[in-house]
Amino acid sequence: MDPDNNTYDTLDGGNADSDIASSSVKETASTVSTDNASSLSLAEINAALGKNFTNKDAALKSFKDTFSYVGKKIETNVDPNQYISRDQYETDMFYTKNPEYEQAGVRSIIDSMAKSEGKKPSEVVNSDSFKTIFSKVRGYDESQSMKSVLESSPHLASSRDNLSKARDAVKAGDRASAEDLAVKAVMDSMKK
Repeated sequence: MDPDNNTYDTLDGGNADSDIASSSVKETASTVSTDNASSLSLAEINAALGKNFTNKDAALKSFKDTFSYVGKKIETNVDPNQYISRDQYETDMFYTKNPEYEQAGVRSIIDSMAKSEGKKPSEVVNSDSFKTIFSKVRGYDESQSMKSVLESSPHLASSRDNLSKARDAVKAGDRASAEDLAVKAVMDSMKK
């Protein structure tokens, strides 16, 4: 009999080697029996388990605790309200990976389009209709931020006034006055 090709039939007593198989099972069972377990020394138990029990009673208690725990069904009470849906998770991850769409107005547009079209946000942002809307919104936001920067600085405001006066002077043909106003505008913009 080939020892590498043992099957259930060869181990259950179906052939001449059944005495060998049954004797090894009996040896294993007797090794595990409680009578033989009490004959093990504390050092043998510690060496076999890789633990460091202080005495045999502690080792026995550990065995009993392990056996009482193994196979026990653990009751878990999961609150379904504590977790979000997979779709919500995917949506949140999309906005995390694409912060340019996180603005409140842009996100509400994406969410509305996704809901009405039955698509995911990642599909909506790739659509031509969204790209058109988003480019216009982004352009408007950029122009507003540029405008707010110019209007918030008093130096730039006075500089702009001088530049518009210089432009008017050029149109009127007063080149010297235009040059003085242009220089003054540049100097005002450099003040801190």
